[in-house]
Amino acid sequence: MEAIGDDDELRKSTASQGRRISSTILLLLLLLLISLSSRVSGSIDESGRRVIEARTGQDLIWVVQLSDLHFSVHHPERALDFKNIVGSALSLINPSLVLITGDLTDGKSKDMLTMKLNEDEWLEYESVMQDVVKRSGLNKSLFYDLRGNHDNFGVPSVGSSVDFFSKYSINAQMGRKENVNAVTVETSERKHLFVGVDTTMHIGLRGPTNLFGHPTDELLSSLDTHLSQWDNQSTKPVTKISFGHFPLSFSALTHSKKSLKDVFLKHSISAYLCGHLHSRFGKNLKRHHHSGGGISLSDNDLFQLNMRQSSVESTSNCSFGALPAAEFWEWEMCG
Repeated sequence: MEAIGDDDELRKSTASQGRRISSTILLLLLLLLISLSSRVSGSIDESGRRVIEARTGQDLIWVVQLSDLHFSVHHPERALDFKNIVGSALSLINPSLVLITGDLTDGKSKDMLTMKLNEDEWLEYESVMQDVVKRSGLNKSLFYDLRGNHDNFGVPSVGSSVDFFSKYSINAQMGRKENVNAVTVETSERKHLFVGVDTTMHIGLRGPTNLFGHPTDELLSSLDTHLSQWDNQSTKPVTKISFGHFPLSFSALTHSKKSLKDVFLKHSISAYLCGHLHSRFGKNLKRHHHSGGGISLSDNDLFQLNMRQSSVESTSNCSFGALPAAEFWEWEMCG
């Protein structure tokens, strides 16, 4: 374990971690533009779909995204600050879902020359998340975590002895072992479909060679199926949101030259939530994608707070009513 040199350095480290966690929660305060209410219970319906029923009477549902935790044996303050802050914050927010979009652990040696998974970091992640779940008062099933590239360093195959994500992650412990997982938050007025996608490489190379997500044609087909699960089967509007680790600019094409963007445009999802790049690469990414390959980057586009883009109820971003426009937002969490 690496000791902190003095009080000033400790305060700076704690403040930095606090800002990272604060920005995580702040994004969610801006994120959910989706109307409706707070979480009550979850179940599996007759078609095998995971559904969380929410009661009516409020204007918002809350969904929190956390990303790039990088728990490290060489930086114990990261897990400590997370443990001390996040559980209480989640108790206050009372979200319907908590999405943790990758890089749960760091997997780097102290000199940063060797990159491989460290089981002690995963044991710490498991312990901290158990404490966070307890302090939050939320059901553990409402937490969805997925791999980042750091969670895959040197893993020869899924389920191998060094694949600690498959042992210690919340998804693994809840039996959610697929590369694509979906859950629906439903109220009396609308369905909100959240689809998580893991595009880490099948064989986990060590850094820095695994900076990119590598979706396969099979994975895109599964993603398409999950995003389609309510099409023509719901009497309510359906808002679609996907989440993963890698921004689209750090996601490769499949063998057939298809991309995540193709699937997202097909369904005109409301947003794709990701992480990965951190603030050292610049300001966090807010990008509006639309059909024809164009990308909007104007100030107005970057800070739009209403996903529906109108004060009047619209079906432009859901699978109900009029044909949806081919567009979606990409929002990166940075720290």
